[in-house]
Amino acid sequence: MAAPTINQEKQTVLSDEAIAFAKQRANYASFVPVHHNDDCIRIAYGWLDAQIKSSSLMEVPVSQRGLIRSWGGALVMYGDIIVAAELHPEIFGVYPLLNLSRELTYPDPVRLANIVGAHEHSSLNQFDPAHFYTHYEKPTIA
Repeated sequence: MAAPTINQEKQTVLSDEAIAFAKQRANYASFVPVHHNDDCIRIAYGWLDAQIKSSSLMEVPVSQRGLIRSWGGALVMYGDIIVAAELHPEIFGVYPLLNLSRELTYPDPVRLANIVGAHEHSSLNQFDPAHFYTHYEKPTIA
């Protein structure tokens, strides 16, 4: 089976086929391959995509899962982030050691616009962006 292509525009909508393929090849390391739903993978992908990529692997000094859950308002699981990282062409490493800058970027909320499962759990918005993000992604004008 050939790898499905991924649309690399800002509002990437990952197909169910691409996600299923990535779930099969993802390196879950010591994490249990549990997924909430495919929309959570799409949310994690959007968050990862907004981050500045580095040339070396490092662990972000705060819970990536917590930040992604807070931004997307969804019950994102570790497996969802692992699959999102597997799908992303600019990300390498094994979660939680990914090539992300420690200077985190708060993603533009427009990334969530076409994801049905976003904002289903507003109570997850527990992080003050000013405490954890160095940069804010600039909104795109259509």
